[in-house]
This record gives sequence, C-alpha cells and structure tokens, in this order.
Amino acid sequence: MYAVTEVLQTKATQREIVWVLRVTILAVGSAGAAIALTVGTVYGLFILCADLMYVMQLPQLVCVLWLKCANTYGSLTGFIVGLFLRVAGGVPFLSIDPMIEYAMYHEEYGQVFPFKPIAMLCSLGTIVGVSYVAELFTCGTLSKKFDVFLCYNDENKFEDVPVEK
Repeated sequence: MYAVTEVLQTKATQREIVWVLRVTILAVGSAGAAIALTVGTVYGLFILCADLMYVMQLPQLVCVLWLKCANTYGSLTGFIVGLFLRVAGGVPFLSIDPMIEYAMYHEEYGQVFPFKPIAMLCSLGTIVGVSYVAELFTCGTLSKKFDVFLCYNDENKFEDVPVEK
C-alpha cells in the first residue's frame, strides 16, 4: 500500500500535462460560454464576481498578510466554506434559489439579512481555526504522513543559497 505522499510525488510526462491543460481550457471555456449565453445581465455577473472576491479572497489576503500560521489547509477550507455560504444564500439572476434561508428571509424579496459579511467572517474564522489545528504537524501531535499538501515536509523548506557574483 502506497503512502499518500508517495502517490502525490508521481511524475507526469510532458505530453500528459499538455493534455490536462487542453482539457481544462476546454472545460473552463465551455463553462464560461454557457454562463455568458444563459445570463441576461452582465451587471449581475459583475456583482457576483465582486461578492465572490469579497467572501472568498479577502479573508485569504488578510490571513496571508497578517497571520503567520496561515497555511494551505486553512486557505482551502476557508475558500470552500465561503463559496458554499455565498452560493447557499442564492443567486437570483442565475436562478439559484437559496438553500439556506437566513434570518429575516422574505418570500417576495429574498434574502434581506446581510449574509455576505457573515459568509466572509465564517471563511476568515475557518482559515484561522484550521490553520491553527494544522500547526499540530509541527509539534508532532499529527504524523507528517497525513500532511497531504506537504506543507510541513522538511524537504520543502527553502534554504539560504549563496548568490554567485
């Protein structure tokens, strides 16, 4: 049985990487074209983009700049939590009904409660909490074999390399 770190360290050929890139570009391009053809307003897409940047990217930026222990585990978890809470509040112009009816939900007007700042704060709290829990790798409480993103692998630490003149 292979350890998780051994599976992650497999090497892909250049040809495989090119095909993965081609398929990814095709999938993202198709999704973008489908959204552009089905959405009736560009303004709505602009607002959604601003909402997603506020809810998902701002907490990550804050943590990276001012929190020393912020790491990949906290960032990924916070990103997912922020995305879920934002989309679960509903997106009317994409015809996505709310999965979560926050306080003061109104049948006619939809979400009245300011759920976007709450989603952003939940994302921020998730990043901080999960990052602090992931610090258990450094003290040995969690085994480094469970470090699937190799954040705490000693081989990945940058060393001071003398610069040639």
